Amino acid sequence: MQTLDQSKIYYRGLTVLDVITFMMIIGCLFFTKGYLISLLLIVVYPFSHSKVLVSETRAGSDKI
Repeated sequence: MQTLDQSKIYYRGLTVLDVITFMMIIGCLFFTKGYLISLLLIVVYPFSHSKVLVSETRAGSDKI
């Protein structure tokens, strides 16, 4: 498993899962009682990650 250098500052990048989940949350709000599904996605989403995309800079092209 890759570890991060504790002396550096890292920024969290957006993954494909992030974008799809955000689109699903917003899309569900347009349906009747979709707010319940949106709320469920908001609650479950933080627990769905086993890995996170990080970068040493805020530039989207620089990823580690």
